[in-house]
Amino acid sequence: MDLKSIDINSWTQVGEGGIGKTYVHPDNPDILLKVNRSSMSDECTVKREVETSQHVFGLGLSTPRMFDIVRVGDAYGYTFERIKGKKSLSRICADDPSRISEIAVLLASEGRKLHATTCDTAFFPSHREGALKAIGAADFADEADKQKLLAFVEGLDDAEAARFAAIDVCYISYQDPRPEANQMFGHVVHELVEKYY
Repeated sequence: MDLKSIDINSWTQVGEGGIGKTYVHPDNPDILLKVNRSSMSDECTVKREVETSQHVFGLGLSTPRMFDIVRVGDAYGYTFERIKGKKSLSRICADDPSRISEIAVLLASEGRKLHATTCDTAFFPSHREGALKAIGAADFADEADKQKLLAFVEGLDDAEAARFAAIDVCYISYQDPRPEANQMFGHVVHELVEKYY
């Protein structure tokens, strides 16, 4: 793949988290660049992250529009839409504690929507096999506990909708009139972690 190279020195850093750093475009404040930390900045990982966001957007769940996968020195990154005027739900609650109940209801409502969303199982495969393999290889549980975990996973029905969502108020932003998901990782197991919801 022939990718555009970006000189990071011309971009301004505007954020940093456990996964990487975010920069704003030098000439267009509506475009951001995300560069993952070195252990997650290979082309395959970045491509999967962009494709996941695009598929989630295609499901009708609010995420920023992805633009291009780019080279940033020896690493890979991607450009994406900047959402103006957003505040994290945790910041809204900290700034105005009287809104905590409203935000809790909003989170529950958005969680119900997520759990009712049918996934493209060709792109978001079931995690059953991976979970069974991980439990079998786990060294943190004794055999009796492994058998309980295996029985639990094997007892789950196949589904085409999200079964679980880790929704963190620190990574969910609100831009009137709707919440925006920061990031959605995973497959049938969606974790809302960093893009915008």
